[in-house]
Amino acid sequence: MPEPREQYDLAQSMTRGFVVFYRNTKQFDKAVHWLEEMKKAYGSGTGPDLIIGFLSGTVYFEAGDLDKSAEFFVPLYEQFGSRPFSGEDKKYLEFAKRASRGSK
Repeated sequence: MPEPREQYDLAQSMTRGFVVFYRNTKQFDKAVHWLEEMKKAYGSGTGPDLIIGFLSGTVYFEAGDLDKSAEFFVPLYEQFGSRPFSGEDKKYLEFAKRASRGSK
């Protein structure tokens, strides 16, 4: 896709897809790179912040960086409860609850 990629309608779904693919294939350095691209594509606001924050938490969780994962999951959990975790693997919500109480 030509630069600047962020201006295209498909940029959001494409960058999100790359993050998920690289997370699922345990290529975490590439997933983190595409998280940054995803932030540019989505811009700011409550909706994008929820999507990007949750996905960021999953990437760091799967990479084993629980402190970094908690930086994303805890604020989401404390502000929105279980809603951002709905329909996702229960391990993320359970981790967010524990991390919110101060234990990981």
